[in-house]
Amino acid sequence: MVRFFAVVFLIVAAGGCRHSAVEPFGSAAEYRQEPFVITAGELAAIPVTAAGALLEPNGVLTLKEALALTLRHNHELKAFSYEVKAAGARQLQAGLWENPELSLEVEDMGGSGPYSGTGAAETTIQLSQLIELGNKAQKREKVFSYDTKLAGLDYEAGQLDICTELTKTFTELLYVEQKQALSQELIATLGHIADSTDRRVQAGKDSALDLSRARAALAKAQVQHQAVEQYKAFLRKKLFSYWGSQSPNAVSPAGSLEQIWDIPSLETLQQFMQSNPDMARWAIEVQKRKAEVESARVRSIPNITVGGGVKQFNETDDTAFVIGLSIGLPIANNNQGERLEASHNLSKAHAQKQAAELAAWNELNRLYAHLHNAHRKAIAYKNEILKSCEEVFGASQISYDEGKIDYLTLLDAQRTYFESQNEYLDALAEYHLYRTELERLIGQGLDELNF
Repeated sequence: MVRFFAVVFLIVAAGGCRHSAVEPFGSAAEYRQEPFVITAGELAAIPVTAAGALLEPNGVLTLKEALALTLRHNHELKAFSYEVKAAGARQLQAGLWENPELSLEVEDMGGSGPYSGTGAAETTIQLSQLIELGNKAQKREKVFSYDTKLAGLDYEAGQLDICTELTKTFTELLYVEQKQALSQELIATLGHIADSTDRRVQAGKDSALDLSRARAALAKAQVQHQAVEQYKAFLRKKLFSYWGSQSPNAVSPAGSLEQIWDIPSLETLQQFMQSNPDMARWAIEVQKRKAEVESARVRSIPNITVGGGVKQFNETDDTAFVIGLSIGLPIANNNQGERLEASHNLSKAHAQKQAAELAAWNELNRLYAHLHNAHRKAIAYKNEILKSCEEVFGASQISYDEGKIDYLTLLDAQRTYFESQNEYLDALAEYHLYRTELERLIGQGLDELNF
């Protein structure tokens, strides 16, 4: 009997020592986490408390600081990172073998006559193991390894999406601040015109109707200025929300919309389209579908179950070894449905990849046209239109104060000047916003390209 249990112990120990030869799965750190030229050093430089909590920015805030704060503290990005780890865990599980089974069987006991007790009983303890032929575990794990890579690309795409939206919010905040400054200039100008008109009315040179028009224009500009201030407060709250803050400080965005750069050629941009994780994922998706085809093929190969154990004969106190082997017979089910599905999914992935590439090319052409138009418009306003409008308005103010032109002529010059200023700001904002969207499409900053 001692020998019997010693053999059983060795069988169980042998089954417990087996392990899977799964390759270590990737972590979030293996994927690019530095979009928009944010370095690891800049991320580390973001101040935190001793407990690791965020220290809110105050004063002047640069775009890089805002991006680094977002990459470190954004809750949506943290959720993406956990999804990458979860995908890696699924990959790990997919490559594991089935656990062995330990069975106990007692025969020839509890009957009648000589079999009424346990004296004639035969006890069998057996350890069985399912063996997947065709390297099924490795094929299955390979399929899930592509899911891990896709989760990493989704993480990268999520970073780019959030950083793109933050950059657009930051740009809009710069835009609103400059609109606010222009609005203050307009209020000061209209106040000066109202004072001049009042003096002219008192002198009998203009009608009281002109003074009413001047004061109405001033009141309208003041209302618009208040709306700009409220929208600026909203944008500041929105900016702080990217790193999870609900109590924004009175920060001022650093930078100027007037800093614009040349645009690379469309052909140059097309060369970098594959840097977009949304494009790169389709190559991985096709590889995954091919791995699924191979995995479905090998699942048509029947598995075998092998077992071994010992049998104890109570009557003679003898022990004998027992071995077993079973194999499935693929008569009706040869996994033909799953193999056909995997083949169709592969064809579908190829078609989706081509559709995604075509959509990306169309989006590139659209953004490039808008960016080029905004760039050309901004340069034209800066070099030609603004100077002319400013000269006309300045001369009109002097002429009006001297009584050489009427109020309506001055009003027309003033309106043209400030409309051109607003249109210039609009062109600058459009340039930076379309540039940001284009950088998202190619997956990197335009200033990183050599053109």
